[in-house]
Amino acid sequence: MNIRLATLSDLVDIELIYNEAVKHMNDEGNYLQWTDFDSFKTGVINYIENNNFYVVSNEKEIVGMFALIYGIDKTYNDIIGEWENNDEYVTIHKIAVKYFKNNIASFIFNFIENKTEENSMKKYVCQICGWVYDEEVGDPGRGIAPGTKFEDLPEDFECAICGVGKDNFAEEE
Repeated sequence: MNIRLATLSDLVDIELIYNEAVKHMNDEGNYLQWTDFDSFKTGVINYIENNNFYVVSNEKEIVGMFALIYGIDKTYNDIIGEWENNDEYVTIHKIAVKYFKNNIASFIFNFIENKTEENSMKKYVCQICGWVYDEEVGDPGRGIAPGTKFEDLPEDFECAICGVGKDNFAEEE
């Protein structure tokens, strides 16, 4: 199986999976979710245009789909109550699979777990003086934007305190 970003040309296959999912939900007595394909499609198109919608395929066809949103998800801007904390989070929407016995859902969740780990912000400590480079914060005073991964720093990057190079930094445990 393979997971890739969806394109608008995948909408026909996405609609087929949507229809199968709705049928399954209805068979299980769930008549409240995914009741209107047009609004579902509008959401999917938005996710596709923002590189947040994925499809799962085997050798023959698309067999699954899901949206994966990092950071603030506008869907949850207005909630009753309040968030337990302000930690970073990932949101999964519109997940559906075509076949139930092929481990497609497990494949999707393993992908999400791996991708989330890849995208998590890390900290790197200078082994000489202890200064910390935080990927989430960057180093704006030296022209390094927040969210800049350590591996994307220029080769001539130096510690802000003692001036040693990148090879003297270690990922914070």
